[in-house]
Amino acid sequence: MFPIVRGAEARAPGLPGVGLARRPDQNITDLVQVPTLAFPDSTLDEVEVRNGRARIGGFWFGLTGPMGPLPSHMTEFAVFERRYAKKRPFGRWLDPLSGPMLQFFFRAWADSQLAAQADRLDYDRFADHVARLTGATEGVSPSSSRAAPGQARVHYAALFASRRSAGAIEDAMTHLLGQPVTILEYQLRWWSIEADNQTRLGRSFSGLGNQVMLGGRAKVTWDASRVVIRARARADYDALLPSGPRFRILSEALDAFAPSHLEWDVALEVAGKHARPARLDGSTRLGWTGWIGQTGDDAVRGDAHLRRSTMVRPMTDPMLRKV
Repeated sequence: MFPIVRGAEARAPGLPGVGLARRPDQNITDLVQVPTLAFPDSTLDEVEVRNGRARIGGFWFGLTGPMGPLPSHMTEFAVFERRYAKKRPFGRWLDPLSGPMLQFFFRAWADSQLAAQADRLDYDRFADHVARLTGATEGVSPSSSRAAPGQARVHYAALFASRRSAGAIEDAMTHLLGQPVTILEYQLRWWSIEADNQTRLGRSFSGLGNQVMLGGRAKVTWDASRVVIRARARADYDALLPSGPRFRILSEALDAFAPSHLEWDVALEVAGKHARPARLDGSTRLGWTGWIGQTGDDAVRGDAHLRRSTMVRPMTDPMLRKV
């Protein structure tokens, strides 16, 4: 019973789950017990489809049968009626009584099976528990049109609940993009010093050998990392560019996986055999794929660098731009 009812439930997302319908016309399928005094090897007996809804009959637990609460002679009568009578008033009277109990039995089983809950996103209670525990869907509404929706983020719940090390982010990005990803930590960056923290002779931060800082910027490496993505082919490289279909996925994934207090940029690499020189044939884009000169097949071109935009943009907009 479980596999066939589970398949029917997964294919009817617009109806309440089995055992959750409030009216009979909302049932995805009707479950009935076929009366018998034997213990058959297979519990499934018949499937009848009427008006687009299946009626599934099987040798399950119910009111009749060797394990049922009714006396054995009533089971014999139900078997005789089903086999020889043109009408089945007794059997049809038992079906509305045992059918809901069978649906509740399936609902109890499905609620205890993680895979069965994942068949219907609107009733995936286990995914909701994991999302609330790890914060995987924090800030993502179910109705938002994002490239990385909440259901996809639950797959990486372990990353959201951990310290988000470089190795963990590498594995998640590699799995998501299908391209080799490497995290290079401690990248050199210019860090702007706020005016209140700059050295002012006789006023602030003017202790020689202790607090003096010349200029308004300083080179630091402790808060910057680089995500290096090696595209397998030219099509994969183009897809990761800002005008490509996978750029939005890359942008939202990096914004979700990477710690927000660190600076990140992205370097796209492609093998030299896929980086053909610029041509006036409409396939070259200046600043992105306008390579000059020949490159060996074993060489690697890594000219495209993307970084987080310093402008405040909506969550659905790309968070990376070319530098």
